[in-house]
Amino acid sequence: MTSSIVSAQSQTGQMSVAFAAESERPAPGSTTMLVLRMTPRPGWHGYWRNPGESGGETKLEWDAPKGVVFGRPLWSAPIASEALGTTSYVMEGAYSLLVPMTVPKDIVVGREFTVGVDVLLFVCTEGMCSSQKVKGSVDLVAGDGSPSEVGSPMIVQARAELPRRVKADAVLSKDGVVVTVAGVLDPAKARMFVADPSSPVGAQKAVAKVAGGTAFELGWRPTGAFEGVVSDGRTSLTFTARPESGPRPLVVAAAVPKPVVSTRSDSDAGRGYVAATADAHHEPDLDVDGEGWSGIAHAAMAGGFLAVVGGVAMLLMAFRRRMCAAQPMIGTSAADRPTD
Repeated sequence: MTSSIVSAQSQTGQMSVAFAAESERPAPGSTTMLVLRMTPRPGWHGYWRNPGESGGETKLEWDAPKGVVFGRPLWSAPIASEALGTTSYVMEGAYSLLVPMTVPKDIVVGREFTVGVDVLLFVCTEGMCSSQKVKGSVDLVAGDGSPSEVGSPMIVQARAELPRRVKADAVLSKDGVVVTVAGVLDPAKARMFVADPSSPVGAQKAVAKVAGGTAFELGWRPTGAFEGVVSDGRTSLTFTARPESGPRPLVVAAAVPKPVVSTRSDSDAGRGYVAATADAHHEPDLDVDGEGWSGIAHAAMAGGFLAVVGGVAMLLMAFRRRMCAAQPMIGTSAADRPTD
C-alpha cells in the first residue's frame, strides 16, 4: 500500500503537504485517523480553522467509496498575528490536521480502495497572501487495523500537538459571556480563540485566575454551544461550552497590565509622540451582571498592599524595640533596666 501527495504548485507552492493513514489496513467498522502534515516555506504561515480577519479557511474535499465517513479535522492551537491593522489566527511552522475516517462495517476484508483529498489552503507572508490547491491520495485495503509504518508515527506526533480537552462553563454577562475553563494558564499571556467565525477577533476583554480554572471575558454573545481553544504559549486547552445564566466565578488572581514604555526618543520631543503600553493586555474588568469583576480584583490587590504595609510596620516596631532594649536608659543601671 502506498500514500502520496501531489501539489498542483509543487515547484512554486509555499506549503508542502504530506498525507498518510494511521493504518493502511483499516478494520471493517473501525475509525482510523488520516493526517495532513503542512510545512510552509520559511517566512510563510497557514491559517487556523477560524482564520480571523485575513487569510482564508482550509477546505478539504474527500473522494472515497460509498459508506466511508470523514469526521471534522482536529487542529493544534494557533497564535494571534497582528499586521496592517488586522488580527489573524495563524499556524506558524509545521502543523498537522487529523481527520477521523470510519470504514463501513460491511466492507469485505481484502477489498482495496483509494482515499483521495483535494485541499484548498491559504498561505501568507508579510504583505503577501496566496491560495494553494493540493491533491493527495492513499491506497488502503480492508484488513486487521495494523498500524502503518509511515502514517502511525505521524499520527503520534500530531496527537501530541493537540490541545488537551477540558470542561468549560459559560455565563452570559450584560455585554457578552464569561468562559471558565478547567485549567491554569498565565493570565498575562493567555488568549482564547473561538472557532465560530462570527466571533470578532477583538472579543477578548480580560483574563483572570478563578476558583476552578481560568476565566475569559468576551465582548460577544454566542447564540448556542460554541467551541474554542485557549493557550498561553505553553499550555493549550480545547473546550465546548453552552452559555447559561448563573453566578460569576470568584477572582483569585487577575492579569496585571505591564508598565508603560515610552516609544519616544530625545529627538522626538515636541513631535506628538505618546507612550505605548508594553503589550495589549489590560487590567481585567470582568463584568458578569453589571457590577463587574474590577471591584473584586482591585479589592484583592488593595488588601494585599495593606497586608504588606502592615507587615513592614510590625518589623519596624520590633526593630525599634530591640534597639531601645540594647541601649542603657538615662539615669539607670543595668540592674535597674526593665526586661521583656
